[in-house]
Amino acid sequence: MLKLESLNENRLEECNLKEVVSDTINQLTKDLNSAGGTIKIDYSKFNYQLLTIKEYITSIFFNIIQNSIKYKSKDRKLVITVKSKKLENYIEIAISDNGEGIEKQYFDKVFTMFTRFSRKSTVGGSGIGLYIVKKQIDKIKGQIALKSTKGVGTEFTILLSTRY
Repeated sequence: MLKLESLNENRLEECNLKEVVSDTINQLTKDLNSAGGTIKIDYSKFNYQLLTIKEYITSIFFNIIQNSIKYKSKDRKLVITVKSKKLENYIEIAISDNGEGIEKQYFDKVFTMFTRFSRKSTVGGSGIGLYIVKKQIDKIKGQIALKSTKGVGTEFTILLSTRY
C-alpha cells in the first residue's frame, strides 16, 4: 500500500466523478446481485470534473460500497444509496446503507488498520479497507465522516475538494 501511495502521489488527473462512480458500481454488480441488494443513485447529480488521483477515488467508492455489501443485514433486503451535492469548494458525497450498522463506541477505531467489528465469521476481509480509504482521502485533501446505528445502517459522508 505504501508503494501504491508513493507511485500515485503526483498523478493528478482530471476525472469525471460520474464515470468513476458508474465504473466502480459496475465492478461490484456481481457481489451486489449475489447479496440481493440494490443501489439507488441519480447519476445526473454526479456530473462533476475533479482534479484528483483517480485510482484513489475508485478505491474509496469500491471499499465503502463493498463493505455495505459484506455487512448487510440478514433481516432486510440491502439498499445502498449514493447521493451527491455541490458545496462552495467541495463535492459532498453520502454513501448509506441499511446494513448491520456500527456501535458508537467503535467510531474512533473504524479507520484504523486491521479493525473489524462484525461478529459474522463468514465475512471475509483483512480489516484494512477503511484504513486505506482514510489514507487516500487525506492524501487528496478530502474529509470523511461516519454516522451509524447498530441494527439500522451506516452512512459515510465524503467531502472532495474541487481545488486540489
